[in-house]
Amino acid sequence: MAQTAIEAVDDAREILRHERRRVADEREAFDRFARLLAGVESETPTATTGSRTLLGDGGVSAGARAVRDHYQSTVMSVPHYDSEYGDSYRESLAIEFGPDVAVALESGFDARTKQAVHAAARDAHADRVRFVDALDAEAAALTDYRETCLAIADERLAVAEEAHGCEEYGTLDALRTRCLTLEADCDDLAGERQQAVRACRADLGLPDAYPNLQEYLYAPLETDYPVLAATTDIAAQLRDCRQTVEERLALAS
Repeated sequence: MAQTAIEAVDDAREILRHERRRVADEREAFDRFARLLAGVESETPTATTGSRTLLGDGGVSAGARAVRDHYQSTVMSVPHYDSEYGDSYRESLAIEFGPDVAVALESGFDARTKQAVHAAARDAHADRVRFVDALDAEAAALTDYRETCLAIADERLAVAEEAHGCEEYGTLDALRTRCLTLEADCDDLAGERQQAVRACRADLGLPDAYPNLQEYLYAPLETDYPVLAATTDIAAQLRDCRQTVEERLALAS
């Protein structure tokens, strides 16, 4: 059971590695887009064309067309875009920058629109920066929790091995105490993990309707909280081990 629990943590670490690559690609893409956007000249509306300089490309202005090209060559060119999103240019703009910015770009690229698009791009970049930081923290936490869980599981095996065939009351009583200490360690570990999950949610500023980071990441797994599942499994094994020790204690008394 403990091995299965540790394997779940390992699966979670692999999911994290994949997600970090994906978000880091998006982080860099939005940063490049914002830098390219800074070089696109804003347009001055005229009495005859409004805010557009018509090119015959669906009435899209030169500036708006440049924005589209830069967006497609950066944000829409990340390796996972088609497989995970597949949105059209307009759909992606509305999702990432909001419908108002998307509509504004259909009317041209004046100074106000440029400012709005640039601010939205920087916000999208900042969101990915925060997300990568959260993923890095989660990865470090999983590594630490995995090592701790393995250490407790190994200690439980050592206790079970020493208790096997033992008839000395003093030794069995000491083994019982070790089991109780390890069970308390599992409880502490679970409590720390629950606090960390809540702190991560607060740091990301997730609305109530949104799932925790762990629920989002580990949905493909059998459990959304593999660390808690691991500690629960190991704690159950420890209780079984202690029960066996206590049965031998009763015989030895």
